[in-house]
Formats: sequence, structure tokens, C-alpha cells
Amino acid sequence: MLDIARKTKTDLVLISEYTGEKRLDYLVDGILRFEKERINDKIVRRVFVDKMRGFQVTSSNYLFTLEGGKFTHFVTTATELGSGRHKVIEEKELPFRNYSTGIEDLDTIIGSYPRGGFVLFEVVGDSISWAYRPVLFHAIADFLLNDCGVIYMPEDGSYSSSVKKLLSDYVSEEALDKNLRMPTISKTESENPRLFHLEGEGDGKAGSLKEYLAKHREVYKELKKPVLHVFGLTRPNIYSEDDVRETLSEAVSWVRTTNDVLIGILKPSAKLKNEICEMADVHLRFIPINGTLNLYGVTPRTVIYNVSPLPVGEKEEKYHQLKFVPFV
Repeated sequence: MLDIARKTKTDLVLISEYTGEKRLDYLVDGILRFEKERINDKIVRRVFVDKMRGFQVTSSNYLFTLEGGKFTHFVTTATELGSGRHKVIEEKELPFRNYSTGIEDLDTIIGSYPRGGFVLFEVVGDSISWAYRPVLFHAIADFLLNDCGVIYMPEDGSYSSSVKKLLSDYVSEEALDKNLRMPTISKTESENPRLFHLEGEGDGKAGSLKEYLAKHREVYKELKKPVLHVFGLTRPNIYSEDDVRETLSEAVSWVRTTNDVLIGILKPSAKLKNEICEMADVHLRFIPINGTLNLYGVTPRTVIYNVSPLPVGEKEEKYHQLKFVPFV
């Protein structure tokens, strides 16, 4: 059969339902092995390139899906999601006057962010420590461009000034000045209208987290509009578990009485992870697979979705957007 195929220059595809090395492996030019595995009881598919004669194999395996009855493989790494101007999503298209996630696909998957809700972004693994940010920044940009406020306490290891620079890829400086507020311990930086001054963190004073929350509420009242609150949940690690528990419980309870939304960024090193997860109204878990960014809903429960940039046609407006493709 192989001799006839070579003599007639015919491509031959053989399908085997068994894995493991066989004598036939040494005769064929290429071997692709398709496998299905489960991560937290959710399906993930991989294709392994065991052999490809005459070609340089840059990766031993790739993720793929059969969504829509079509083979689609995922190659965009978590660090290549990019950034760019955000296009506002009309609130009238959302249920119960909820807030958009800033991403059309994600709105369809989870039904948007509820007013008065606590939304948790849980990051699993250090290899995607910042890769979730395009998902977060699109939510922030949508709030800003809908003339809502954003108060953002950056994640541990990140400065307000650097975050502001990153957000300027998504929205104009005018929108940032008008609606974005972030804390800083620098008195010089606090002269910037977007930044409000805090005393140095971790000074050992009892009630330091309460003082931050009091200042946060003061800034909130000055905005006089619905607000997206964003907390990096590793930043309070310098305080005791009791202080973190009390402050976060108070913040979540307070937001539930408003038309606002609270997004918490939960990384592996954060304290009280189990307790924080139980508080969430919406819980999205970001996971790295083969260097790509993927997520699934813990609440509401969803399949795993791969996250990649949405291609923009040459004649279309140059907005940045993400697409979410399910593993099926």
C-alpha cells in the first residue's frame, strides 16, 4: 500500500485507534496522535506531533477544539494577546441592566457582571501571572468609556503609574483623567488627579487596611457615579488574616448595597483563598496550558475556553478585542 502511494504520488492517511509504538511507525512519514484529557472534569484536546519527516517540529503538541465540527488549533501564547483601543459595548444589549465584561464573547458566556456583585479572577500558576490583564483592562475600559468610575488598587508588584500607562492603550487620556482613580504612597505622584495619597503600607499600625478602605470610600463619594472597584488580593498579604478577612468582608458587603461591581485578582500566594472563592458571585479561573491563556467559569459553571486576539480586517475599525473559543 505504501509503495503504491509513493509510486503514484498519492497522499495516504492511515487511522489507528491504538496508541503505542508499532512497526508501521518506522515506515510512515508523519505521525499525529490525538488525545482527550480532563482538567477539573473539563475536556481539553491535544494533538501530538510524534513524527514529521522533512519538517522542523517547533512544538511537540498543540491544543485544539472541534467547535462547529471543525478542527481549530490554538497557538497564540498568553503573552501575545496584545492591547489596543476598546470599543464600547452597548448596555441595552445586556440582561437586567448589568455591566458588560468589556468583551462580547465573555458577555455571551457568563451573562455580564451583576450590579452589586463580587467578581473573582483567580489566576492558577505563575506562568500567566499578568496574562489575564487584557480581560481585566477591557472591563475597566468599558466602565471608563460609559462614564463610570474605576478605583483600582493594583496587584502586588505593580505600580499605579505603570498601570495607567498600560491603560492608555485602551482609552484616551481624557477618559483616564476623568474617571480613573488609583492609590499611591508617593506624595509627588498624588498631585496627579488620577492618584490619591496613602501612608506607607505595612507600617505595622493596627487598622491600616481600614484606613485604606475609609480613603477608598472618600474617593468613591467624590466620583458621584457607579464605580468598578478593582483589588489586587495579594497586596494585603503583609497584614494578618483577621485584618484581611474583616476588610474584604466589609468591602464585599458594602458593594452589594450599591450599583457597583468589585473585581478581585486572586493569585496563588494570596491569603484566605478558599474563603474568598466562597464570597464570589462570578468566579473565573485562568489556567495556562501549553503557554496559552485559557479560562473557565467556576460560577457560573462553563467549559474551558481558549483566549486569543480577534482578527481585525483591513477595512474595519482598528479596535482590539478578544475571542473565546470552547474546547469541545
